[in-house]
Amino acid sequence: MTSTPVPSRHTKGFLIAITVLLALLTLGLLVGGLAALRLVPEAMGLLREMKQELVATRVATQELSKEVDRMQAIAAEANTQVAQRQRELQKGLASRAAKTQKELEGIARQRAQVPREVGPNPLAKLDAVIALNRIMTEEILILNRHFAETQAELAKALAPLPVQERAKGN
Repeated sequence: MTSTPVPSRHTKGFLIAITVLLALLTLGLLVGGLAALRLVPEAMGLLREMKQELVATRVATQELSKEVDRMQAIAAEANTQVAQRQRELQKGLASRAAKTQKELEGIARQRAQVPREVGPNPLAKLDAVIALNRIMTEEILILNRHFAETQAELAKALAPLPVQERAKGN
């Protein structure tokens, strides 16, 4: 019969050390597992809260996105309305300026008809002064009309845009 050889002292020491380390590892895993079991409910609660916050954030982001889209649409509509109003104002003011210019040219023709030099006759002098006063009065009336119509055009152009009126009503 053959007998098993006697293990060496070092081999026994290594086996004991390995067994002790395995026992410590097992004990550590058990302690870690127990600690993890105590923390799992808390971690799950945190996870649920984070998930709820994520859902709320998504909803808020979607609402903000819709609001941004709405504001961009309003801005685009306002831009269109402002451009239209600018064209109308430019057209109205140009028309009014041309009309005033024609009227002032007529006044200049009338002024050219008044003699520059009047003889010694007092009635002729009086006629010239009356003609010049009449021309000056017409010129003042033309300029006042021009000013009033220009102010009316500007007031119309500065009124709130339709998109602003709708936004105020909402």
